[in-house]
Amino acid sequence: MAFFFTRRRRRSAWMRVAAVFMTVIIVSSNAASADRTFPVRQYEDGTIAIVSNHAQITGKRTAFRGDVWLSTINGGKGAYLMETLENTRKLNETLVSIKAQLRGGGCVGNNTKSALFNFTTNEYFNCTCKAGWAGQDCAIHHCAGSSHRYWRLRLTEQKYAYNIKEIQFFSDIARYDDTQSTIAEPWSGSNSLHVEDNCILPVSGGQYGGHGCDRAFDNNIDAWWSNWASGDNEITWIGMDFKTPQKVSHVRFMNGRNHAGEQGLVMVVEFSDDKSTWTEWTGERIVTQPKEQSQTSTSRTNTWQEAISKCSAPNRNPSYTHYPKECVGGHNIVKFTGKTVEQCKEICSAMSNCDAFEFGVAYGGAGGYQAGDCQPQSSANRGSCSGSYYNLDLYVKNEVVNININGKELHQDSDGWILLLAYKHVGGENKALVQGTAPTSPTEGYSHVWLNDLGLTAGDVDSVRFYCHTSGHSRKMHFSTSDATIKSFLIDGRTTGNTASLWTSGTSKFSDHTAYLPDVSNSVWSSSLTEFPFYKSGTYHWAIKGSDTRFECDDVPGNYAKSTLHQIWFKRKQ
Repeated sequence: MAFFFTRRRRRSAWMRVAAVFMTVIIVSSNAASADRTFPVRQYEDGTIAIVSNHAQITGKRTAFRGDVWLSTINGGKGAYLMETLENTRKLNETLVSIKAQLRGGGCVGNNTKSALFNFTTNEYFNCTCKAGWAGQDCAIHHCAGSSHRYWRLRLTEQKYAYNIKEIQFFSDIARYDDTQSTIAEPWSGSNSLHVEDNCILPVSGGQYGGHGCDRAFDNNIDAWWSNWASGDNEITWIGMDFKTPQKVSHVRFMNGRNHAGEQGLVMVVEFSDDKSTWTEWTGERIVTQPKEQSQTSTSRTNTWQEAISKCSAPNRNPSYTHYPKECVGGHNIVKFTGKTVEQCKEICSAMSNCDAFEFGVAYGGAGGYQAGDCQPQSSANRGSCSGSYYNLDLYVKNEVVNININGKELHQDSDGWILLLAYKHVGGENKALVQGTAPTSPTEGYSHVWLNDLGLTAGDVDSVRFYCHTSGHSRKMHFSTSDATIKSFLIDGRTTGNTASLWTSGTSKFSDHTAYLPDVSNSVWSSSLTEFPFYKSGTYHWAIKGSDTRFECDDVPGNYAKSTLHQIWFKRKQ
């Protein structure tokens, strides 16, 4: 437990502090080494701190002048001290305040078990996080990863030539550095999961010369795997067969070289139990950064890129607001070149510290940025930065706000749409639908609720929005409608009174809508919004586990082989 006393610069105050010292008994038991080193410390501003696992203060006349700060460590019980103070003589309320929790700044109080205090910055540091939390300030919500036999890292775009220096898998997050500033050194520890002889590649994957995939798991950051993929290789990935299910909570990654074509690529962590069906974990993604290809043991500067598992998946596909000819001053994270706007959105979406990104446009300004430059920003404050001078547009990531409706937490986007249904279906799986649970992510969810679950009626609905896409083709379905009958379907999901004409007119299409449905609908199945509520017979369907086995979006595969994403949203009447 830590006690902090602030003295007043008067003789009487020193005497009182001396009295405290004369009556302090410090008993250390299994305390951290840092605590045992300096149980009593005086700071330049006159503050006296007593830091130990247990501390007892006794004396007939003990005075505290200034603030008394209490912090329990490792589950200690500050209540004992509180009871003692309550039973002492009346305290001078103008000079004494007692706080039993961490003060804001430096550590997130509710997530922090203990910390040290900096009297210069008035912030806590060296935060020791409670279980389930990580990061310098204990702000990162972490849950241990699930156990699976196969784990891999996969680029979201195909690369025919790619280098990776090193990948490390860990079952815990003891070595995780959320500042991404740990210098990479050859690994000599025995607590990593990866074994170089168990590396795996796609069936059509390849390698350049002797640069095999084992080099990416050999704990030697001076060797690397080089993929020289054949023309029919659909994806670029590298992974590990652990032989038995292993829990992965922390991944370290080191890019192979400082090459423009290998920077700003998004890499996802995935697992499988059969090496055929892969699922992305709920943790972070990695955006590849430039790294030096050759370094010596005395001049290493390359730092690890790191990711940890999370309790729930972050929003993988946030929306952005476009501000032409605007930019942010002084908050650059990194710059990538030769990107499209969509690629830059994917990069920013994968970076938890990215609030916005600047994108190069050929405005003819003298600022030096080029068309296709992509520069993630740690702030969205546009200020007085001139995008026309720097040749930049700004795209700001829209905040996601969850709302509570009659005791249920629901996801709401920046335009006021509230998510009722989200099913991210993985091809090859045929999981049961989950009714009564509100999805918390539009891109990772697998559940749905209806208005009845929220205590609402169709009269509370202004409009309804439908979205889906599939791995079977590139078309997207994205439209909304304010039809009264369709709004009534949201009450319990049943489509009583449904007809094809409800879907073929009166709908509004979003800018990314490219599907044939709903305009070509010629049939309906009067059952539910998951069971073919509109379709063109034998050609284009909407189905979420329709007929128990069919996941379809503007096509008719007739099974669950393709990966799909379906969403239903509603907007409340104001």
